[in-house]
Amino acid sequence: MNLTLPAERDATPCERLRTERRRLLGEVQRLSWLRRLVQARSDLEVARLTGLDELTGPGELDPLVRSALVVGEVRGPELLRSLSDTARGLDVAGNQARAELAQATEQLLDQLAQDPARCLGL
Repeated sequence: MNLTLPAERDATPCERLRTERRRLLGEVQRLSWLRRLVQARSDLEVARLTGLDELTGPGELDPLVRSALVVGEVRGPELLRSLSDTARGLDVAGNQARAELAQATEQLLDQLAQDPARCLGL
Protein backbone atom coordinates (compact mmCIF):
# COMPACT_ATOMS: atom_id res chain seq x y z
CA MET A 1 0.00 0.00 0.00
CA ASN A 2 1.47 3.32 -1.09
CA LEU A 3 0.28 6.20 1.08
CA THR A 4 0.52 9.71 -0.32
CA LEU A 5 0.66 12.51 2.19
CA PRO A 6 -1.62 15.50 1.49
CA ALA A 7 1.40 17.77 1.01
CA GLU A 8 2.81 15.36 -1.60
CA ARG A 9 -0.54 14.97 -3.35
CA ASP A 10 -1.02 18.74 -3.68
CA ALA A 11 2.57 19.53 -4.60
CA THR A 12 3.12 21.22 -7.93
CA PRO A 13 5.69 19.82 -10.36
CA CYS A 14 7.99 22.69 -9.37
CA GLU A 15 7.66 21.85 -5.67
CA ARG A 16 8.40 18.20 -6.37
CA LEU A 17 11.45 19.17 -8.44
CA ARG A 18 12.68 21.53 -5.70
CA THR A 19 12.29 18.75 -3.15
CA GLU A 20 14.16 16.32 -5.41
CA ARG A 21 16.93 18.89 -6.00
CA ARG A 22 17.36 19.37 -2.23
CA ARG A 23 17.57 15.61 -1.75
CA LEU A 24 20.09 15.22 -4.57
CA LEU A 25 22.18 18.14 -3.33
CA GLY A 26 22.35 16.50 0.09
CA GLU A 27 23.37 13.21 -1.53
CA VAL A 28 26.11 14.91 -3.59
CA GLN A 29 27.46 16.60 -0.45
CA ARG A 30 27.32 13.37 1.58
CA LEU A 31 29.13 11.33 -1.08
CA SER A 32 31.74 14.03 -1.57
CA TRP A 33 32.45 14.23 2.16
CA LEU A 34 32.63 10.45 2.49
CA ARG A 35 35.00 10.22 -0.47
CA ARG A 36 37.26 12.87 1.10
CA LEU A 37 37.36 10.85 4.32
CA VAL A 38 38.30 7.68 2.45
CA GLN A 39 40.98 9.54 0.48
CA ALA A 40 42.36 11.11 3.66
CA ARG A 41 42.57 7.67 5.29
CA SER A 42 44.39 6.39 2.22
CA ASP A 43 46.83 9.30 2.40
CA LEU A 44 47.50 8.50 6.07
CA GLU A 45 48.24 4.87 5.23
CA VAL A 46 50.63 5.86 2.42
CA ALA A 47 52.38 8.31 4.75
CA ARG A 48 52.78 5.61 7.36
CA LEU A 49 54.08 3.05 4.85
CA THR A 50 56.56 5.50 3.32
CA GLY A 51 57.54 7.02 6.64
CA LEU A 52 55.90 10.09 8.12
CA ASP A 53 59.32 11.21 9.38
CA GLU A 54 60.50 11.41 5.76
CA LEU A 55 57.71 13.88 4.98
CA THR A 56 58.20 16.24 7.90
CA GLY A 57 61.18 17.89 9.48
CA PRO A 58 61.90 17.84 13.22
CA GLY A 59 59.46 20.01 15.12
CA GLU A 60 57.46 20.79 11.96
CA LEU A 61 54.28 19.29 13.41
CA ASP A 62 52.82 19.85 16.83
CA PRO A 63 53.33 16.62 18.83
CA LEU A 64 49.57 16.31 19.33
CA VAL A 65 49.02 16.52 15.57
CA ARG A 66 51.84 14.04 14.87
CA SER A 67 50.35 11.49 17.29
CA ALA A 68 46.87 12.01 15.80
CA LEU A 69 48.22 11.13 12.34
CA VAL A 70 49.24 7.66 13.52
CA VAL A 71 46.20 5.42 13.08
CA GLY A 72 46.61 1.90 14.47
CA GLU A 73 48.74 -0.82 12.99
CA VAL A 74 50.09 -0.87 9.44
CA ARG A 75 47.74 -2.89 7.27
CA GLY A 76 49.59 -2.67 4.00
CA PRO A 77 48.47 -3.06 0.42
CA GLU A 78 45.13 -4.77 1.16
CA LEU A 79 43.83 -1.71 2.98
CA LEU A 80 45.16 0.63 0.28
CA ARG A 81 43.48 -1.43 -2.43
CA SER A 82 40.18 -1.43 -0.54
CA LEU A 83 40.38 2.32 0.11
CA SER A 84 41.17 2.97 -3.55
CA ASP A 85 38.27 0.79 -4.74
CA THR A 86 35.92 2.51 -2.31
CA ALA A 87 37.05 5.99 -3.42
CA ARG A 88 36.44 5.03 -7.06
CA GLY A 89 32.97 3.69 -6.22
CA LEU A 90 32.14 6.88 -4.34
CA ASP A 91 33.36 8.90 -7.34
CA VAL A 92 31.01 7.00 -9.63
CA ALA A 93 28.08 7.43 -7.23
CA GLY A 94 28.88 11.14 -6.79
CA ASN A 95 29.05 11.68 -10.54
CA GLN A 96 25.70 9.93 -10.96
CA ALA A 97 24.11 12.07 -8.23
CA ARG A 98 25.56 15.23 -9.83
CA ALA A 99 24.14 14.21 -13.22
CA GLU A 100 20.71 13.60 -11.65
CA LEU A 101 20.96 16.97 -9.88
CA ALA A 102 21.77 18.68 -13.18
CA GLN A 103 18.80 16.95 -14.83
CA ALA A 104 16.43 17.98 -12.02
CA THR A 105 17.75 21.54 -12.25
CA GLU A 106 17.15 21.59 -16.00
CA GLN A 107 13.61 20.28 -15.53
CA LEU A 108 12.93 22.91 -12.86
CA LEU A 109 14.20 25.65 -15.16
CA ASP A 110 11.95 24.33 -17.94
CA GLN A 111 8.97 24.44 -15.57
CA LEU A 112 9.87 27.99 -14.52
CA ALA A 113 10.09 29.07 -18.16
CA GLN A 114 6.72 27.49 -19.00
CA ASP A 115 4.74 28.85 -16.07
CA PRO A 116 6.73 31.20 -13.81
CA ALA A 117 3.71 32.40 -11.82
CA ARG A 118 2.65 28.88 -10.88
CA CYS A 119 6.20 27.81 -10.01
CA LEU A 120 6.76 30.88 -7.88
CA GLY A 121 3.37 30.55 -6.21
CA LEU A 122 2.10 33.89 -7.48
